[in-house]
Amino acid sequence: MEKMKAFHGDEAIKQKYLARLKAHHKADEIIQGKGWKNGSGCAVGCTLDNYSHAAYKDELDLPVWLALLEDNIFEGLPAGEAQQFAVDFLEFIPTGADVDKVQWQLAQQRHTRDRDRILSSEPYAKQCVEAINLVIAYCDLQSKQESAKSAAEQAAFRSMTQETVARAAEAAWAVARATKAWSARAHARSAAESAESAAESAWSVEIAESASRSADSAASAARSAYSSFLSAAESAKAARYDHFRWEAKTLLELLSNAPQCLDDELLQSLC
Repeated sequence: MEKMKAFHGDEAIKQKYLARLKAHHKADEIIQGKGWKNGSGCAVGCTLDNYSHAAYKDELDLPVWLALLEDNIFEGLPAGEAQQFAVDFLEFIPTGADVDKVQWQLAQQRHTRDRDRILSSEPYAKQCVEAINLVIAYCDLQSKQESAKSAAEQAAFRSMTQETVARAAEAAWAVARATKAWSARAHARSAAESAESAAESAWSVEIAESASRSADSAASAARSAYSSFLSAAESAKAARYDHFRWEAKTLLELLSNAPQCLDDELLQSLC
């Protein structure tokens, strides 16, 4: 598969979209909770003058997952900071960069941060850490591209763990929906995502079995976390903003350091 080059490797394309986005920012037309309508919209909408994550690939040569991530962070930040983030996001991506590994680098840092915040002697914390450690290891392998799963391994693993992971994720999300407190949602969500990600991280039948057990533990941890992490509304809002500020800052740093995409011919010549 041909590698993407940010902005198709053309600085003029980057400047075209950046100028459009800055104009929307100046006119106070970058608005949370709005895709694209009547000349204003969210970060994605104001970048393209159209609300389409899929269009990032054709117009900017950026992956859809990155457009979705930008959208999620934009909606999670305080309004004023969200507008600036929309501009910074485009500005920080080097023209011609290969951003593929950023999703794994960010995921690794995010899970490490989540894990470290819940380290304690409580049983549910240990269970969450066990599941999250599997995810961190997987993200590290993906970012380094050291190996790849065979089709047979993927099929065998999915067959063994799909039902267990689904139950774990469903239980964890049920806990998250039961409360409006951000801290409770964050920990329940971490457990659910860890359960699902742990499934994808398995590289053999033996690891698959371990991941299945971690998935069940994560669901149990989520239920335990419900009673342990309730907080006041203002505290919850502050924690939510803190998370998305960290996410925005970390993503921008990773994007700004993304390496240039090498042409296939050049890569072959280096081998």
